[in-house]
Amino acid sequence: MAKTIIEKEMGYSKESFFNQFKNFALQLSYTIQGQQIFLCDEKRKVTVTLIEKNNRQLGALVLPSLAVKLEFENYTSEQQTLFLHQFDRSFQRGGG
Repeated sequence: MAKTIIEKEMGYSKESFFNQFKNFALQLSYTIQGQQIFLCDEKRKVTVTLIEKNNRQLGALVLPSLAVKLEFENYTSEQQTLFLHQFDRSFQRGGG
């Protein structure tokens, strides 16, 4: 299986992303080193890299912006889809 890279732009500061990530990864084994998070098991690995961007400003409203790169190693397409679905649901904001 090849390495797959997914890039997202998210409306989070680095600090708020780390706080939300802890909720997402309750059942996962991970380590944080600087701007990167490593989720590993015996055969698979996801590396999450955070890059802070300039805030977005809409009139008086200022929104944080964070580039998030997810690198999947040894994940099948189905496993990536499931991971991303859970990741996106965990970081979704707003009402339902």
